[in-house]
Amino acid sequence: LTDRYSTDLSSDLSFLDTTVYSPEGRFDYELTTPLRLNGSLGFVLGKIGLISFDYEMVDYSTMRLRSGDYMFSDENSVIREVYDIQHNLKAGGEIRLSPIVLRAGYALYGSPYKKGINDGSITKISGGFGLREESYFLDFAYVYSLSNEDYYLYSSEYTPAVKTEHLGHTFLMTLGFKF
Repeated sequence: LTDRYSTDLSSDLSFLDTTVYSPEGRFDYELTTPLRLNGSLGFVLGKIGLISFDYEMVDYSTMRLRSGDYMFSDENSVIREVYDIQHNLKAGGEIRLSPIVLRAGYALYGSPYKKGINDGSITKISGGFGLREESYFLDFAYVYSLSNEDYYLYSSEYTPAVKTEHLGHTFLMTLGFKF
């Protein structure tokens, strides 16, 4: 990755107007993203529907930052101390009642944090229906999301966490054409 940056400062005074520019800056670094392993299993139930199951393991502790100009020792140490392996589970099903399709799903995204640091897990429940025709399709879905998080306004051992519960309601519509 490459970050390019610059700054400027302007003053607008009655006796003096000045703009000062900093030299252009550039910082090159590498980011190693988390290790991910995925597995899926699906069952087709004739022409009436399907059931699917997905498992994903994400090891956030394997993230790393590297650069020739900066060591990132503190940042990489925090990553190893705070983050852990996360397990995600998803299950879904579909029933085809031509031309109508009914769907439901459940997802549990595990916490990326080590035990006791923060919850960070997310649960999603979804349902929807669609219309399938020869040349187009129209789908509607609703997703309910629930997560809990400890929020720290300041990073201090003397500042208590704010316990937050996030509830999300998402409505989706998809229109597609086959050609």
